[in-house]
Amino acid sequence: EYYSDSSEGEGLRKPALYVEGEPDFDSGPPQDGFEFLRRVRWEEARCERVKVAAVSASKLCCEQTAYMPDIPPIAHCDPELLPLRSWEAEFVSDFSKLRLKKLPHFRDRDAWRVYCFGTESRSSDNDNGETSDYEQEHTGQLPSLSTLLSMDEVSRATLLRHHISWLDDLENLAEERALWLYALSAVVDEPLDLDTSAAVRELLRKCALIRASRNFRGERELEMLNIIITIAGNYFGQADR
Repeated sequence: EYYSDSSEGEGLRKPALYVEGEPDFDSGPPQDGFEFLRRVRWEEARCERVKVAAVSASKLCCEQTAYMPDIPPIAHCDPELLPLRSWEAEFVSDFSKLRLKKLPHFRDRDAWRVYCFGTESRSSDNDNGETSDYEQEHTGQLPSLSTLLSMDEVSRATLLRHHISWLDDLENLAEERALWLYALSAVVDEPLDLDTSAAVRELLRKCALIRASRNFRGERELEMLNIIITIAGNYFGQADR
């Protein structure tokens, strides 16, 4: 009678072992595997096919384990600090074109800097016009196009994560850092791997917090924050929906 339902004969509910007879609960613990299977089948026949549990979300929050960090939401700022929706759409479109077509056409660093943030470059490169190594950003070096294009996809993603992690102890977004973040975002491969995607989400969170706390130093830094937030949130899809 345990197998009378025809639906049990197919799929995942098909019994692996067939047993006959009624379970003998009066005999104490099962004396062999067949008796154990009889009891399992007897109990299974009396269970609901679908069980819906009433779960209290508030209770789960209180019982959350320490292994799951309490991540704060993305900070919201005054509406007056936000860019226009039309500007965001136009910027994302231009940024997409930059990644797809225009990037190889920037042959000098001044043109690259002007395109990124609209300012002329300060002289900080070597005599040959190229940055010797991207790790020299600690001394104020700016990202040269030749260096970016010479890196493989793993190095680009790794360096982008490093620049994001270096924002942890900073209260402002320096222009050199913003240029590196913009440049690496323009050359990092898609789709983003899980670690890089999480880092970009953290970049959005950090820049939004600086903007919301009004710790930025003037309109120039606010513009850079909005650019980086738009890249992380709108282009890479890390904004809250």
